[in-house]
Amino acid sequence: KEVGCVMPKHDATSFDCKAGAENWELGWNDAKKEFCCGEGLAECDPYQCDVGLNNAQAGWSIEKMAWCCRNKGQGCPTTTRNEEFDCESGLANWEVAWSVGKREYCCETAQKACDPFDCAIGSPEQWPVGKKAFCCDKENIGCMTTTTLPFDCIAGAANWEEGWNQEKKDW
Repeated sequence: KEVGCVMPKHDATSFDCKAGAENWELGWNDAKKEFCCGEGLAECDPYQCDVGLNNAQAGWSIEKMAWCCRNKGQGCPTTTRNEEFDCESGLANWEVAWSVGKREYCCETAQKACDPFDCAIGSPEQWPVGKKAFCCDKENIGCMTTTTLPFDCIAGAANWEEGWNQEKKDW
């Protein structure tokens, strides 16, 4: 039964990140994924870089392309275009204003706008989840925070009816 609790922070003793790692996507709960993958204690690829590789330029999101290129060397932008772009024009607002083609060109030729997001633009409270995750990992900005709660709703959840005291059940 899910009780809608905000999850407390976990430490290295909270999860065995080797247990079930071969099936982490389907076998781990969100808290274990967040901890083990976020702390680098398990190899959790957010994208299947082999899927759609032949059509990566047109079929992948910018985030998937950047992650797979940076981490797996797959789906990297190619330089088979004739057009050129002014990489200084609109640089302050590249995240929303530039086309995929301009991003690719400026990343390849000027090393600008190579990341899928600019962590200096906008308010973390207004960012989509993907930008929060990226900026948290890269810049430690926009990270989810938790409040200390009186109970950890994950601890003992498998046996909650017998293992939790009445105060925890009521909460």
